[in-house]
Amino acid sequence: MKKRVAYKKESAFCAIGLAFLVLNVIAPLAHGWELVLPQWQDSSERKAGTRQTIKIGEENYGFVWIPAGEFDMGSPESEVLRLSGEKQIHVKLTRGFWALETEVTQALYQEVTGRNPSYNNNPALPVECVTYNDVVSFCEELTKRLPAGLTADLPTEAEWEYACRAGSKTTYNWGDKSDPNRANVGESKKGGLTPPASYPANAWGLYDMHGNVSEWVKDWRAESYVDEYGSETVVDPKGPKEGVDRVTRGGSWGVYALVCRSAYRYWRVPEDSENDLGARIVLRPQSAESPTGISHVIFIGVDGGGTFFRDADTPNLDKIFADGAVTYSCLCENPTISAENWGAMLHGVKREIHGLTNGLAYSTPYPDDSPYPSVFRVIRENMPGAKLASICSWNPINIGVIENGIGVFKDKVPDDDAGVTEKVCEYLEKNQPTLLYVHYNEVDGAGHGQGFGGKEHLAKLHATDGYIQKIYEAAKKNGMLDSTLFIVTADHGGHGTMHGGWTDEEKYVMFAATGPSLEKGEIGEMENRDMAAVVLYALGLGDKQPETWTSRVPSGLFKGVEAKERPVVSVK
Repeated sequence: MKKRVAYKKESAFCAIGLAFLVLNVIAPLAHGWELVLPQWQDSSERKAGTRQTIKIGEENYGFVWIPAGEFDMGSPESEVLRLSGEKQIHVKLTRGFWALETEVTQALYQEVTGRNPSYNNNPALPVECVTYNDVVSFCEELTKRLPAGLTADLPTEAEWEYACRAGSKTTYNWGDKSDPNRANVGESKKGGLTPPASYPANAWGLYDMHGNVSEWVKDWRAESYVDEYGSETVVDPKGPKEGVDRVTRGGSWGVYALVCRSAYRYWRVPEDSENDLGARIVLRPQSAESPTGISHVIFIGVDGGGTFFRDADTPNLDKIFADGAVTYSCLCENPTISAENWGAMLHGVKREIHGLTNGLAYSTPYPDDSPYPSVFRVIRENMPGAKLASICSWNPINIGVIENGIGVFKDKVPDDDAGVTEKVCEYLEKNQPTLLYVHYNEVDGAGHGQGFGGKEHLAKLHATDGYIQKIYEAAKKNGMLDSTLFIVTADHGGHGTMHGGWTDEEKYVMFAATGPSLEKGEIGEMENRDMAAVVLYALGLGDKQPETWTSRVPSGLFKGVEAKERPVVSVK
């Protein structure tokens, strides 16, 4: 982390060009795959059911577009054979995806994995006798062979039902009455599998969502939606964090139609395999406003840390960010004071726009209706079910920087960084927050006491390094780390025993990040107000950035993302 050198422009250009050639031309052609064209990317303008094909081996396979949207998941009380676990909740899906129009065939499975576990061996039929783990491995292998920008995956339970219904609210996606001529179910009396597309597709072009083979989905089993998520609208539900059984959907050729309803849920242990159990995959596109694989952001702010991390003994940070992105020239706000700078980071604007001072932050709640909302408020407005938390050593951030009426969990342990760490780790034992902000204050105190960059100041940075490692391990333990953007930065540095001026020691800070979809190396030109845009972009909300913000995502942080021209707005 301490020895990064910016690449020369000429070398960077050559490396980017070579990487594009290998990932998007040479690798796809070597595997016999067509190139991923721009039309595969996420788009809010693409109609549901838009179909495209991709060549896998010698065959072309169709995928249909399932757009972002909302629906009632589960069944109404009036539905025949309705089960208690189907109590309805309202679901909002924020990202579109491509769904394979048929169930995975034996031919496709064998092309990707080199084997066919099916009991009824016939390349034209759906693959069966696959375990959940088999399908996960299939997706992983397929992703390796896909061109950059697409990831193969299982759908979540919510995504599966949304795609199955295709806008319908009835028992089956064609109506409320079962029909053996519309799906391969027990009443069809086929006595086994039928080839894909033997029955009519649903309104979005998906075949065999009812019957044929039961399909694995991604979620661990929850007893009911309401028990798991509550009665309010839930955004992008993913099921319990752990469990015994994985959910299967759609029923099969061997069961009655009522067990193949749109809302019907079944489950099996992940190691189970049966001759009526298969899968349907989805392809998740990486869009310009949505990096792949990030669902959480942990943002740790070290008050008064500046760029002195380079001089301190920080073995844990060195290890955490060894494969991450970093800069030691992130520019602060002038004056280099806490509220002015934490305000810029959290509200995406310069200090003369947000108007925060230490005095105001101590005494005046930040207005919930300000035209310069915090990143917390923007997330809440666009992801109503998001878990948001702020745990601070300097409580004015909770009082006067982050709005108070938007459902952010707030806690404090004044001037006790060890206590803050304990609180954060306790919180992470029970929660997987969408955004967690952590503030440490003792480093700044040491700078004021004995001098910024002095022995005591560097010793406090070393202690903070240990605290950050504990948070990192807590996130890893609760299973969220692999999908987390992990950030450490500071609000300002210091000169002598003071800060507030505009010396290099005061106005530049470290910004370091690690997580999915990130570049490795030096981040481009960056100001600390860009933090807000980084968080929104990471969570797939880049297109929701307020027009009043002057924040932007810097170059060299996310793969393939170059900084746009900085927004210019007038003060309201």
